[in-house]
Amino acid sequence: MIYVNTKTGAEIDCSSLIYGENWIRKDQVEEKTVEKKEEVVEEVVDEVIEEPKSKSYYKKDLEEMTNADLKDILDENMIDYKKDDTKAVLIKHILDALS
Repeated sequence: MIYVNTKTGAEIDCSSLIYGENWIRKDQVEEKTVEKKEEVVEEVVDEVIEEPKSKSYYKKDLEEMTNADLKDILDENMIDYKKDDTKAVLIKHILDALS
């Protein structure tokens, strides 16, 4: 039988049974490797994170908002604007960036 040391990866071909903390039969190593690969795949699937979708806006909705609301949207989406931009310019920045 072939035994593998799980700590070092060393292999021994021996007709006697080997007992030890780090020694297992080679066929058991292959089974455990398959099990570990399946576990890793399950973990990756469980950790899938959806990317946040940027909210889309319609010009009509934006025109009903105040300049402060428009600036909040620009700030939330890290869109540059000038403090003295008009409402029309703020709306244009939002539509250009998020549409």
